[in-house]
Amino acid sequence: FEKEINVFKKLNQLDEYPVGFPKLVSLGCTKYFYYYVMERLGRNLKKVHAKSKNLKIELKKVISIGLQLVDRLELLHSQGLVHKDLKPANVCFGLGNSEDPSSDNSKILYLIDYGLTQKVSEKKKC
Repeated sequence: FEKEINVFKKLNQLDEYPVGFPKLVSLGCTKYFYYYVMERLGRNLKKVHAKSKNLKIELKKVISIGLQLVDRLELLHSQGLVHKDLKPANVCFGLGNSEDPSSDNSKILYLIDYGLTQKVSEKKKC
């Protein structure tokens, strides 16, 4: 939990909040646990892939996904962070906005789940 919150804080310190990282909406605690709420997103890549298993994905879309993932990881690395849990379930599409097509983010990929994120300088001992 603490690592995830630290990543959100680090992203908030940037001059402009980066595209492809969900915004933290709320943070708090109850008598029994801590919690945070982030902006609502669409399906993750794992669910999209499972739903379209027999369909071919256009090369253009595959390239877009790959380039966006590289951008997200590059930004984290520039902040001295390593995600360490990159998998299809941790990459979501934006939800989209049918009421305002100009703000449609359904083609934007969001990197989520920062629970295993480490600072580059942190070294694990075996």
